[in-house]
Amino acid sequence: MIQNLEHLAPPVPGIRKAAILMIILGDQTSAEILRQLDEDEVQAIGREVTRITSISNDVAELVLEEFLPDVDGS
Repeated sequence: MIQNLEHLAPPVPGIRKAAILMIILGDQTSAEILRQLDEDEVQAIGREVTRITSISNDVAELVLEEFLPDVDGS
């Protein structure tokens, strides 16, 4: 399905993808992931999270499919 949505949304920079993923995954899961990163990476993702005012369903789906490619069961 990702191929069908790519033309609907502009490319998303890596740091924004990470921030979107942290928002989607929620506090507990995100905290576990962030513990594995260095302080500069955590701060960069945190700054990007504060810049995000909304996440469209299309972008959320693209990010989730990129990080979790087998979500749709294929």
